Amino acid sequence: PVRIGFSDAREFSYIFYNRTIEGGRNLHAVDRNMKIGRLLGLSSREVSFPLPHIKPSPVREQYFVVVPGARWPSKRWPAEYFVRLLRYTGSLGLTPVLLGAKDDITLSEEIIKGSGVNCINLTGKTDLKQLCSVIKDAKFMITNDSGPMHIATALGVKVFAIFGPTDERLTGPYGGKHIVIKAEGVQCRPCRKRRCHTMECLKGITPEKVYRIIAADKTIQPLQFSSM
Repeated sequence: PVRIGFSDAREFSYIFYNRTIEGGRNLHAVDRNMKIGRLLGLSSREVSFPLPHIKPSPVREQYFVVVPGARWPSKRWPAEYFVRLLRYTGSLGLTPVLLGAKDDITLSEEIIKGSGVNCINLTGKTDLKQLCSVIKDAKFMITNDSGPMHIATALGVKVFAIFGPTDERLTGPYGGKHIVIKAEGVQCRPCRKRRCHTMECLKGITPEKVYRIIAADKTIQPLQFSSM
């Protein structure tokens, strides 16, 4: 059998390959895997993410999606920052819909209670198909570096992604329409550490900064943004 992989693969897995591809460590994960596809005869240079038929969202009002959780603790923007951001977005005329895994239920409840904003909390209440349905009809998504972020990009939903310890050049939202928000002047990022005592790279991204970036984005207008 043909076993294909990268010559610089982690954990010495390359020793099991009989065909290797040079380089790719500094490419986005999508482009990196496309190199394997081309070796197998894929000729197209265009990247798309066709998904099976997705049912309409059960949420009837207009809304945007918020994903406050992430698997790594070091990827999670502080809950109090989400609280402040939701207060700013209250002027949009859109309902915030919070999504996440069951482990994120308490986090979402804390954010909703602290913000005082009328939200829909679907955290831990959707399977994968339902999650896709809710994301597909959203006006945009605000998220940490997370799985739902990649689902949104596949569905063509505008993403505002908050990045801390991970490298957006490698695993950020794929495609030019999305915006990565990161702290400036933080020399230790991207460290790729799962835990951090200071969280400087995320605490340096203020809710005010995130709101201004969203408000300035012409691809999601016309929406009613309040001045700060």
